Amino acid sequence: MKNKLLCLIFLSSYMQYANAEFEKKVLCLSFQGKACQVYSEVSEDLNYSDFILSEDAAKLQGFLSTLYLYYELAKKNNTEEIVKLYSPFDGSRETVAQAIKKNPERYKRFYNVGDIKIKKAYHFNHYYMVGVSWYSKKDGHLADWTELLHCPSSCHMSERLMQSSDDEMTFYLFATAGTPHTGKLQNGLDFIEALYPKNKDSAHTTKIGLALIDYSNMNIKSKNKFETLSKLINTIKANHSEISDVADNIQSWTNIIVQLFKPYWQEFGPNVTYAYANSNYSERRISSIGFESKFTWQNYHTLVGRLAKIDSIKPLALLKGEEVDFLFVSTMHGDEQRLLHFYVSNQNKIISQADLNRTDGNVARLLQHPYVHAELTKFKSKKTKELISQEPKKYKMNLDGYQ
Repeated sequence: MKNKLLCLIFLSSYMQYANAEFEKKVLCLSFQGKACQVYSEVSEDLNYSDFILSEDAAKLQGFLSTLYLYYELAKKNNTEEIVKLYSPFDGSRETVAQAIKKNPERYKRFYNVGDIKIKKAYHFNHYYMVGVSWYSKKDGHLADWTELLHCPSSCHMSERLMQSSDDEMTFYLFATAGTPHTGKLQNGLDFIEALYPKNKDSAHTTKIGLALIDYSNMNIKSKNKFETLSKLINTIKANHSEISDVADNIQSWTNIIVQLFKPYWQEFGPNVTYAYANSNYSERRISSIGFESKFTWQNYHTLVGRLAKIDSIKPLALLKGEEVDFLFVSTMHGDEQRLLHFYVSNQNKIISQADLNRTDGNVARLLQHPYVHAELTKFKSKKTKELISQEPKKYKMNLDGYQ
């Protein structure tokens, strides 16, 4: 009877983990009040909640078995076999082999690890992303970690999560950074969605969505935030020749630029930088260099020259953040069109990305991701207007700043 009972328990465990039960889950990445403004849809395995990675359970499913074996080898610091466990198909095996060559004792301290609990398991295309917690042999919590497994057919460990310039992996990390959301998304907005892979019918397609407010549907308070941008750009354009006249005097040049920006840019100073979108963004080939290469980081000396060359600026949409609104404008530089992002406070002041709070900062980085930015470039406002035509303010310049 005892053996039959054990057999039933084992069979029950097999049925539970041999057939992973994945379900689409909506996570909210950014709230404004109670409304979700940035959301993701991911494929999560419902079977895992504080599940201890054990030998018996690990035999029953591909990625579990590989993960269990990986940790067993790590506890023994068996680097030769660990290298073989990494995927040869996505470059991970070579990457790990080189890392171990430089640091042969990479796993030496892992003998301290006892139980390993799986907290979450997500399925992305051919990858499983698994959140784990490590515990010491005395049951003390050591650390939380995220592992990646590559399973196009058989499963291997993958090192792609450690590549900060990997667009696909970065997209997955953004998508899993939210909190579970069961409420309805805000009505009356224009939703844009970035998908990867592009096949909407794929069971494990990952989606990130933005709830935009079209310029034509904005109230006066929101539209006034775009006026801040137009005033800044018009002022720079009107005074750029005078700025150029003193360019050989770095102190005077800096003083003038700072004074021109200060009425419109909160805490504007010498450390300000701005991520300026490259032209023809959506047509650029995604390279291995990473998504930040799609933007050029400008200091304020360079930024003033870029803004002065804008021929026109049209407001498109707004995304509400926790403490700022994310403004999207379409600009023309000769025959080149660019989509620019600005972050504007409730006091109608532009804020630098480095000064955003954690959630808003994460959203700002998400907006620079190529999958998301490519979708933003397709957005067309139903009714917009030219903002560059307003009468700019002309200042009388001197070497100490402006009057």
